[in-house]
Parts: sequence; structure tokens; C-alpha cells
Amino acid sequence: MEHRCGYRRSINVKVRVCKRDGLSGFGRLCEASASGGRLVCGLPLASHAVVILTFQEPLAQGRRRVRLEAEVIRPTGDGYGIEWMQFAPSALRTLYQYVGPGTAAPVGIEQPRLVGS
Repeated sequence: MEHRCGYRRSINVKVRVCKRDGLSGFGRLCEASASGGRLVCGLPLASHAVVILTFQEPLAQGRRRVRLEAEVIRPTGDGYGIEWMQFAPSALRTLYQYVGPGTAAPVGIEQPRLVGS
């Protein structure tokens, strides 16, 4: 049963995934909504584990690290369903402005590909 709040948006963002026990690795945030997203990564993540996702936001004078904190809700076929610790976090809005239609993707963020393109 889906418990998503808000519109699910396809994205393709490289993220660093850190667990509270210090284990970390890289993954991709493939979908996002106001309440959560879908994370694909090779780390073993248990349900209810808290993870911190970070990505780099480019700025005129360099880059800023953006952080999202989430809880693993369930495994999916190729990753994990996650729920943001804060509903509609401001970091998510920051992310959306870089992957919106007609915008150039900064380093570390790839534009979503349209099916059939």
C-alpha cells in the first residue's frame, strides 16, 4: 500500500549514503515526493534504519553540501523506499530546482531521461 504524500517525480541524483553506524557508500535517488523517495544503493539497509543522503549543490562561488535525512521504509526490487524525517524538506526543493525541465544539471546531478528519447 502506498503512503506517499505529493506528486512522485523521477530524478537521477548521485548521493552519498551514510548510516548512523558510520558505514557509507554511494547511491542514486531515483524518485522523490514531498514525503519520501526511492533510493538505489549497494549498502545493506534494514527497515527503520536512519540514513543521511548528501549531494553537492553548485553555487556561483563553489559548491554547498545539501543533506537529507530519511528512514528506510521497505526494500524494493532494486533499492529502498525511504521517508523523509521532515515532510517536504527545504533540501528537496533545492534539489528540484536543479533537475526541473529546461535547467542544466550541475555536477553530480543528471537530467532525467524521457522514455523513448
